[in-house]
Amino acid sequence: MWDNISGPRAAQIWSDNSNQSSTLEQLPRYSLNGEMVDIANSKSIKKKLKFMVLPKYFSTSMVFDAYYNDQITKFSLSLLWEKSLLQKYLMMNHIVEDRMNQLTEVIISITHDKDISVALDILDEGKMESILVNLDQLLRNQMSEQGISRNFQNSFYMMDNGSDILARVLTSHLQTGCTLVIGESEEHVIRWVDTISMFIFPAHRILFSRYISTTYIPDMILQGMVATEVDDEIIINSSIPTTLLDLNHDPPKIDQTYPYHAYSSIRSEFFEDQIKSAANIPRRENLLVDWDRKGGLYPPRRTELEISPLVQNIVDGIFELPSCPSYLREGYITHTMDMLINKSIVLINYITSLQERKTDQYITDEMQMNEQIDHREIELVRMKRWIIEMLHLEESCYRVLLSIAEKIQPGIYLKAEGNPSKAQDRLLELFGRF
Repeated sequence: MWDNISGPRAAQIWSDNSNQSSTLEQLPRYSLNGEMVDIANSKSIKKKLKFMVLPKYFSTSMVFDAYYNDQITKFSLSLLWEKSLLQKYLMMNHIVEDRMNQLTEVIISITHDKDISVALDILDEGKMESILVNLDQLLRNQMSEQGISRNFQNSFYMMDNGSDILARVLTSHLQTGCTLVIGESEEHVIRWVDTISMFIFPAHRILFSRYISTTYIPDMILQGMVATEVDDEIIINSSIPTTLLDLNHDPPKIDQTYPYHAYSSIRSEFFEDQIKSAANIPRRENLLVDWDRKGGLYPPRRTELEISPLVQNIVDGIFELPSCPSYLREGYITHTMDMLINKSIVLINYITSLQERKTDQYITDEMQMNEQIDHREIELVRMKRWIIEMLHLEESCYRVLLSIAEKIQPGIYLKAEGNPSKAQDRLLELFGRF
């Protein structure tokens, strides 16, 4: 943190390696060098991620504004990594940024009303340790050496009853971007993991493991667990929506969390509620999800998950090649997944161009912005319908492509679907007038 008397200093150090102590003590100078508080706009909390390469290590620092002795000052939360992990780190920088946002929100939220020592105590009570353990698990995860060809030998055995169940699982996996397979039989779980792994994009395979465990690792793109159930409070730690494939049912049960735009709002509310509860600060009412209800993270569904025709065509193509060598089927899967990426890029271009056209039509004055929220929501619905018609897509296909597009250009899902948290606040405000 920046101290007006002593300058940048370390307010707290978490480390179990004495060899890093001198480097850790110098990090505040590196991260806060050149940073200044914008006193004129002190009410708007600013954050900035900084990346630095040191002789033996590299560090990631989140620089942010928070209160100290009733005044806004600069803080930085820094993580120190071994240089040997740099290549893997670059593939999961977005996850590290998400976790650091969680930790900094503890300090920002609590220092508004209480001393910084309260925030540090909360971090000491397990929040910091759990996040560091999670990041270490992801960084040190050993990627599976098995390719698609090898996985054909250990998959599809469960498809004797038809390909519908596989198409449904893959549709949900592509719509959420992350899948957790649970069941009591380790053999059954790993075969489903091998099957789904053939449809993971190459850039994401670093976050896939064939190791079947009894604990959940947030943000692992694909993993298997020997378990009968998993609590919502565990799943919500993942920064992206999740498909839960429960093999303890016959046929397997497929649960899907809320989509990206809603999931991010639900997750932010959940962590905000946790922070306030730990610090004995009045909690927010009218949350998007009722956490007292089991399974509240999964929206109620009256019918089975709709299969995307795009995914169904891919699965049908695989089963039409039963006698072909596995390397030909591998090429087919790779080609079809590339096709999905190309379609998603087209979707990004459509959404971006339409958003740019509509931006000039909205009033940006803060006093009149609330009157334009309803018009924005209407335009989002119109835009979605127009894109679906122009690209000849069904709703399930649109969600598959939009989820893939989110990985290519983060934030595009929210642009296309809107923020449900803001929409809820608007509705509550309108009803409060009557």
